[in-house]
Amino acid sequence: MLAALRVAQRFAGVEVEIVEVVPERVGLVRQLSVDAVQHSSGSRVDAVIDAAGYVRSVDDAFAGLTNGGTVIAIALGESELQLPVRELVEHGWSLVGSIGFEAVHLDRSLAALAEAPETYRGVVTEIMDFAVARDFLAGRTTLPGVKMVVKPSHV
Repeated sequence: MLAALRVAQRFAGVEVEIVEVVPERVGLVRQLSVDAVQHSSGSRVDAVIDAAGYVRSVDDAFAGLTNGGTVIAIALGESELQLPVRELVEHGWSLVGSIGFEAVHLDRSLAALAEAPETYRGVVTEIMDFAVARDFLAGRTTLPGVKMVVKPSHV
């Protein structure tokens, strides 16, 4: 959702559609004024941003591309992926990785958030204490949220 909002904000006139499998997230996306569908509409696009990094999401990303299209991977899943090399060559597809762990990327991200905080506020569905975040990240608890903000325990 953050990627879709940023693309729509930065490139006015570019059609952005989010394909989402979790019904609650579809509703959230629609509240943010971005088109959302629960499953692939079957149409093909020039570029797909994969923000999940899982086998199914990457497979779906390539399946939705036009010839010469590009998948931009901005997330890492838990397992290694098998890339469709034959199809990459036959269809002229490109795969671009973009995580941005450098300080300049963090600065740009924070600046984008500061430019339009109301645009992104709706994406945050949970604010959790640091102690809860540790249990969540360790897999000892689950939360239904989409994007979560972790606050220090002393705040």
